[in-house]
Amino acid sequence: FPSQDWGGMVMVYFHADHADEGQEPEFSLPQHVTSQLREEGWRNHLSLDLGRLALSPVDWVDQISDHSHFHELHSQVMIPWTTRPLPAWLQRLVPLSIDHKLRTFMADSAEWAAKAKTLVSVRSGMPLACSGDPQLLFFTDDVVVCNGQNGEIEETRSSTLEMYVGPALMCFHIPFSVGNLKMVVCTTPVEGYASVMRVHTWIDSHSVFTRAIAWMVAGIAVSQLAADIKIMQNRVRLRKPLRQLNDGPNPGKINAWLKQFYSESSCKQGTEPFCIDW
Repeated sequence: FPSQDWGGMVMVYFHADHADEGQEPEFSLPQHVTSQLREEGWRNHLSLDLGRLALSPVDWVDQISDHSHFHELHSQVMIPWTTRPLPAWLQRLVPLSIDHKLRTFMADSAEWAAKAKTLVSVRSGMPLACSGDPQLLFFTDDVVVCNGQNGEIEETRSSTLEMYVGPALMCFHIPFSVGNLKMVVCTTPVEGYASVMRVHTWIDSHSVFTRAIAWMVAGIAVSQLAADIKIMQNRVRLRKPLRQLNDGPNPGKINAWLKQFYSESSCKQGTEPFCIDW
């Protein structure tokens, strides 16, 4: 199969309908990510195998327009690398929560083209995002930790940028107080309505202190992913789910974007809501 080294990860492609013919992939990976990793000397940080999970890339695409769950599920501060909340006695002493301000952008929209020009690396001026590619979606999340009635803790503020490279590859750029973290989350569909998920991270600093803080930041991010995964693996999937007024911004546009990645044989997969073939 065609393959490519992308940031130290080997990406292997095959066409869902013509795998035996060795057909070249129809979509390309964005090169601004690997260019920044290379030019700015980012270091490999962590590699995680989350294993085989009962979910699909479609579940992650649903997250793009579902902003409301951030204010419920992801407002809780959890112990890093777990889905356990902070102890009740600690919460009473320091009532922490996480505030999110979210936006979803189509990469080929005029609005995103203007926004992308403002997103550059502080170190080198290299772009953190690209525009014009209809296979990409971007998601911005302005995050800050709040301390009860004392308000926002400015030192914790982070303008996180998430890029969807098609439905199965998520790339996060997460700035924190003493450095920056990049995280790539791969969701590879396998037989039996399941996916194998892997996570890889990089940091832009060589110091031991920054690596330690990045380990904590990555742990918080993985805790948020794990909270989503727990729900995704236990959700009821309806073939024609009802839409509600508060489902999120432009779910129709998100679904239309997703359809470009369906294989030619998708319509032949039967009537069960979880029969997905990429």
